[in-house]
Amino acid sequence: MKRFGVLLYLISLLVPPSLVSQEVTAKMLLDDSIKDCSDIQYASMQLIPLYYQEGLVDTAGFLLNHWEKRCGRDETIYRTRVLFAIDNGNFGDKLIGDETIGFLDTYQRLSIDTTGESMLEYYYYTPEFELLQWYKSFTDTIAVRALSYTDLSPVERFFISFYLYPKDSNYRQLESKELENTRLREVYIQPVRGKMPETLFHYAGSAGMWLPYDRLSTLGNHPSFGGYAGFRKNKMFYNLSLNFRVGGAKNDYQVLYKDSLYTSDNFTGINLGIEAGRNLINRHRHEFGILGGIDLESINVLYLENDPDSDEDDESKFVTSPSIHVGLGYRYYLANERYVGLSSRYHLLNFKNKGGTNLRGNALSVTLEYGIGRNRWLNSRNTYLRERLP
Repeated sequence: MKRFGVLLYLISLLVPPSLVSQEVTAKMLLDDSIKDCSDIQYASMQLIPLYYQEGLVDTAGFLLNHWEKRCGRDETIYRTRVLFAIDNGNFGDKLIGDETIGFLDTYQRLSIDTTGESMLEYYYYTPEFELLQWYKSFTDTIAVRALSYTDLSPVERFFISFYLYPKDSNYRQLESKELENTRLREVYIQPVRGKMPETLFHYAGSAGMWLPYDRLSTLGNHPSFGGYAGFRKNKMFYNLSLNFRVGGAKNDYQVLYKDSLYTSDNFTGINLGIEAGRNLINRHRHEFGILGGIDLESINVLYLENDPDSDEDDESKFVTSPSIHVGLGYRYYLANERYVGLSSRYHLLNFKNKGGTNLRGNALSVTLEYGIGRNRWLNSRNTYLRERLP
């Protein structure tokens, strides 16, 4: 740290005995000759301890204000402001905000750092890890002195103990009754992801079975896969879905196409649906509700390959039915904003296979779902405090 030694020598020449002269020297040193943030930080982190330890609190405060005004607040500046305020008896809630969380985390990483990796979080400063450690020893002396004060508030005592022993276990203090209604606790019991909006979007993939009844059972049961996307608001939810039913028909059946009757075992089903629902149970991770909607069901009942060497003249026939469905759905939310679900729907269908086998009947679909969506209870539990408690 050659630069460190040279600057200390210059400081020793510049600091005269009177308070007024010292303040003028500080202004001249920082305003007239030092413009770059890395230089302002370098000078401030060495001048502030010298002035403060000599009892020149106003001058140290001027340097701190100048440093923050020119370069913005970082963890080092925040720590200094908190400890100065506690040491001088003027600490207040104005120093506590959302930034507190990030600054204490940064300090905790700095305190256990032995290689200088934490320098990445002091990005616009001169890259000298020894200077950060040297300045930390200065703020430690303030914390040690303040620890003996008998009139510390619970919030002040938390900061002092954390700066001296930056461990996760210190956050247990925030669960105590004496910190229950403080601004500090309020900050830490905020959800990490913030307050959730009224409208929550979700989307999922699904897989299951399509189970036809009555004459439609000629086609047999079929695997079904697809997905849906939608949103929730209060207890209501709305989805747009697309599903495919696959596999050959269980039995051969007759299909009339262009005045010719064909025997077919072909089957490919497509379902396009819109539905709405309402949650009847919404407790913690669990949601259970009723749902209903309208669909368009289409089945490829015939495929003719006229030329084995080309598919340009291949022909297909589809039978289509509008549908109404009703059902039940259940979701279980995981901690990583994912959910698994199980739902069943009864589809009222009316396929008309004119001239061929009667395919009248309804169907039941049962699906397992895996999706992305947020849960209000989990969101409220995932607080900054819970993340930090051992």
